[in-house]
Amino acid sequence: MKKRKLNFVSITYDTTIKYLFKNDVTRPWLEEIILDKCNINLKGYKLIDSELNTGSNLKDYRLDLLFKKGRNYVVLEMNNEYSKSSEIKDYQYMYRLEGNAFDKGEDYIKLRITKLIMINNYLCKKDKNIDKLNYKLMDEVHKVVKKDLEVHEIFLPYIYNLDYKSLSKIDKRLYLFCCKSFKEMRKVVDNEEDLKIVKELERLSKMDKFIVDYDHELVYKKTLNSMRIEGEQIGYKAGRSEGYASGISDGYASGKSEGYASGKIEVARKLLKKNIDIDTIAETTGLSKKKIYELKKS
Repeated sequence: MKKRKLNFVSITYDTTIKYLFKNDVTRPWLEEIILDKCNINLKGYKLIDSELNTGSNLKDYRLDLLFKKGRNYVVLEMNNEYSKSSEIKDYQYMYRLEGNAFDKGEDYIKLRITKLIMINNYLCKKDKNIDKLNYKLMDEVHKVVKKDLEVHEIFLPYIYNLDYKSLSKIDKRLYLFCCKSFKEMRKVVDNEEDLKIVKELERLSKMDKFIVDYDHELVYKKTLNSMRIEGEQIGYKAGRSEGYASGISDGYASGKSEGYASGKIEVARKLLKKNIDIDTIAETTGLSKKKIYELKKS
């Protein structure tokens, strides 16, 4: 029997992060990272699936993870590439959650805290020698701080560029986020806790259902990113703020129609090459079995 190729599974993808947080065995590993870097203890927080945001059966990549405990919310976003539009989107979701209390008629006299955590797979734009940022809304003159909103950012490449052996326990975990292969992970890992995560990722790489979702996300994000770049270029060439905004809007709109449609076909072709069954491909991509049979023959 032909040995199956091991697909690499990166921790930086939404599909992976969601799985690790939904798994009771692996969730504490991530919770320790958040506690160390953001001083946020997620124990006791209920994890709410992002699919609940739209009611759609398709995966919703607008939000990575949402945690709730009483009146408090924590939004966790995994950002693989920097763009102003995605940064604005992250903040807007935090603001909408905070303002949602008014819509539901809650007693707003009681303090409600909404926190945004951004794990960024890029360096800080202001200072490339920063591994994290933790801040609140504050009046710089009077030093008055608003306690109901918090933002925390972690910059992975800064940690990845350091010597693994010199890193703290938590930074060694974050180092694994940027690794490009299981071989690289196993080469540096020096403790049993992290090795268990690597083994779990290797196990996931052999699961058809997980790889289908993982590949779907990969193509979907590439499609939207291409549309975003094209849209931003249109806006830039227009030389006007209206043109810039229109360009981004047109790019995303295009990505949701023609771009997304072609993306689903690309996903289907890739899964066919991996011998994933047609029923699973149809369920995941939304394409008809007839269309998938045509792709298989072409």
